[in-house]
Amino acid sequence: MIKPRNKRGQVVIWAIAAIAIVVTFILILLFRQKLTTNITEQQDPHKFIETCTRNAILETAEKMMPQGGFVNPVNYRVYDDIKIEYFCQNIGNYYPCINQHPAFLNELKEEIRKNTIKQVENCFVQLKETRKNRNEEIKFGDMNYSIEFASERIYARIERPTEIEKNGETAKFDNYNYEIESPLYNLASIAVDIATSQAKYCYFEYNGYMILYPRYKITVDTMSDSTKIYKIKDTETGLQMNIAIRSCAVPAGGI
Repeated sequence: MIKPRNKRGQVVIWAIAAIAIVVTFILILLFRQKLTTNITEQQDPHKFIETCTRNAILETAEKMMPQGGFVNPVNYRVYDDIKIEYFCQNIGNYYPCINQHPAFLNELKEEIRKNTIKQVENCFVQLKETRKNRNEEIKFGDMNYSIEFASERIYARIERPTEIEKNGETAKFDNYNYEIESPLYNLASIAVDIATSQAKYCYFEYNGYMILYPRYKITVDTMSDSTKIYKIKDTETGLQMNIAIRSCAVPAGGI
């Protein structure tokens, strides 16, 4: 009677031991996974580069919009002390304007890229300095930087091989792709519609346009030389794009 009891006790002991071993093994795996995750999160440079790049792009976009989509307008009309680029222009009278920026959206991408590339490069310089203070060694490859658009979005595409080393561990990163909320693309698309209509019909029906797209408020001021300043405002963000149009101008005293 005693021996069977001992056997049962041994079985129970072995079962408990086996469970303890399994639990210990699982805890070790979880601990290692957590440790690896923590190391990766500390080394991951994406958040720093994202914040820095986002600030540079938004600052540049907000400077471009009131000036017709350009940081430094070349062919412009001054209005309220702002240099506003001509989108469509005919310096003569009576005839429709000629579209000055037929590939405007592509120009806009390049305008953002060329006016933020130094700031983006500086973001990586700052990252390196920050990591140096944390006893991390960081190496960068060549950078390929581009801008894309979608409705209410600016996409920053950065390809730059990055290698971070600390305490014998190395983390590698290649791509930094960020999505930035901005009405720039939408406002620019409306500006293109205005220029296209003015070049074809010498007119743009902005009241009807606002009925179709109530999010946007469009107002027009006509200058003494028949230049029209279109102000296109996104009512949700409060941001505004201005463009200048001179089409089918009628001289003073003309019919």
